[in-house]
Amino acid sequence: MRISIADFENDIFDVVLVGSALRAVLLRKLGE
Repeated sequence: MRISIADFENDIFDVVLVGSALRAVLLRKLGE
């Protein structure tokens, strides 16, 4: 099974989105 570059980029994009979302939640909790 061959992994295409597009799939790899999509995975990285998802990780970045989740990471930024978690960071935003942490910053909001720390800011309270």
